[in-house]
Amino acid sequence: MPYDKFSTITQSNIDDAHIKHKLWLANAVNGERAVFDSCSIDNVNMNGCTFSGASFRLASIGNSCMIGADFQNTNFEYVKFYNVAASGTSFNNCNFSYSTFLSTNFADSDFKNVNFYNTDIQSVNVSYTNFQDANLIIGGYDSRGYLFYAYRRPDNGITIRAGCRTFHNLGDAYYHWNTRHRNNIVLSEEIMGNLDKIKRVARAKGWIE
Repeated sequence: MPYDKFSTITQSNIDDAHIKHKLWLANAVNGERAVFDSCSIDNVNMNGCTFSGASFRLASIGNSCMIGADFQNTNFEYVKFYNVAASGTSFNNCNFSYSTFLSTNFADSDFKNVNFYNTDIQSVNVSYTNFQDANLIIGGYDSRGYLFYAYRRPDNGITIRAGCRTFHNLGDAYYHWNTRHRNNIVLSEEIMGNLDKIKRVARAKGWIE
């Protein structure tokens, strides 16, 4: 059930698409796959919905709820999330590459085997979140509120991000932050601790030697 490019999606659209998408999943008559590519989705409630296998590519999702929903195997490539409540939700096997996360609550959600390539993650709650087999490592926040994280690239290298900083290997990340914040020992230790966690987990995952 594709919508026109740049369509503004209302609650009524979501409710109608949800009914038809569940029929599609059941291979039933009148079923249609939900396709919200390039749409603007704002102030909608998708709590408890089943949109597994849907597509939201290039969409914008804001001021909305996706709590306890099923979005497994869904395409979220190039999607912007902002002010979204999505705790306790299944995003297993989804594609989030090139997406942006701002002020989003993903606590207690599942992101098993998810692609986070080239994502921009800021102000996100990922407590008790399952990232098993995802190409993402969460280092942690520092006292400034910057999240340190890393993702694996298609060339099998890793990219490290925090705030506006991006480094394409751990050596460059360590070199940069070893020369910063020398007058703030606590902040420096927080940063090194986040990098050390990324390094240790990356080694355990076999991303680096």
